[in-house]
Amino acid sequence: MLDHSLLPTLRTLAERATLGFFARDPLAGGRLDGTRFERTVADRGPAARPPSLRELEREFAPVLSLGFLSEGRGRTLAQAALAFVLYWPWVCSAVVPLPRVERLRELADAMSRPPLAEVEIARLLSAERPAGAPSPVWTGLK
Repeated sequence: MLDHSLLPTLRTLAERATLGFFARDPLAGGRLDGTRFERTVADRGPAARPPSLRELEREFAPVLSLGFLSEGRGRTLAQAALAFVLYWPWVCSAVVPLPRVERLRELADAMSRPPLAEVEIARLLSAERPAGAPSPVWTGLK
């Protein structure tokens, strides 16, 4: 959900031939499910410094803008992320890291939560794209 710059290319490829795509990082490196904060000093390495507040603000500002996907909708942001990648007909699977036992139910229940509404998808796709990302044409995606 944080970087949907591949969608126009995937759409074009899917229009030309049968396409199967594996979404490898739907949780955006732990930013959409909170596991980004679970990393320990050992995970970073001894020479790595902790991120600065400015770096964290820059990294998580796009995540904060996605709050509308979980407000009163009966789904978490991680569940919304899985629903988003699985929304597209050419996505075969969303590959996620094996969660801790206490988080497994949340991810397993993702598809039993309310699906993303067309208005939510449109809002996601009209959001700021990463620098250099192409300006996509989104009409008729599904």
